Amino acid sequence: MAFETETVTCTECGSSGMVAGERCQACNGQGLQRRPAAVPTEEEAAVPSLTSLKKADLIAIAEERGLDTSGTVADLIERIEAAPAV
Repeated sequence: MAFETETVTCTECGSSGMVAGERCQACNGQGLQRRPAAVPTEEEAAVPSLTSLKKADLIAIAEERGLDTSGTVADLIERIEAAPAV
């Protein structure tokens, strides 16, 4: 049984990015090869996504980086992502 996040590549024509269970449009599903979904590295998994943080946490990050702390959550995320990494 395939996982929902699993993608497949067609070994016949090379088409990729299909979700497991779909048929290849180019060759009608002949030669599908399963490829596990990308697994985040330990470092990526340890760092929470900015969108999962609360506004107070985003303000703290912005302050640490010397950025403007006003605005909406979206504004803060945009500023933090645009600033050079510390």
